[in-house]
Amino acid sequence: MPGQKWRGNVDLFNQNKMSKLGNYIQEAYDELLHKVSWPSWDELQQTTVIVLVALLMVTGIVWGMDFGIKAILTFIYNLLSK
Repeated sequence: MPGQKWRGNVDLFNQNKMSKLGNYIQEAYDELLHKVSWPSWDELQQTTVIVLVALLMVTGIVWGMDFGIKAILTFIYNLLSK
C-alpha cells in the first residue's frame, strides 16, 4: 500500500527529531554540569545586593519622575480649568 511507505517515512522522521531532541537535552545537561562556571556563595550574595540596590535606585528615579510629572500636570490642569 502506498500509505504504508509514507507512514514509515513519517515515523522515521519523528524518530530522527526525537533523537535530535534527546541529544540536545543531553548536551545542555552536560554543559551545565561541566562547562559552566558557577559563582561562589559570596559572589552570589554580593551580586544580589548590587542588583537590589540598583533596583531600588531605578525604582526611586521612576517614582520621582512620576510624582513630578503628576504635580506639573495637575498644576497645568488647574490653570486651564479656571
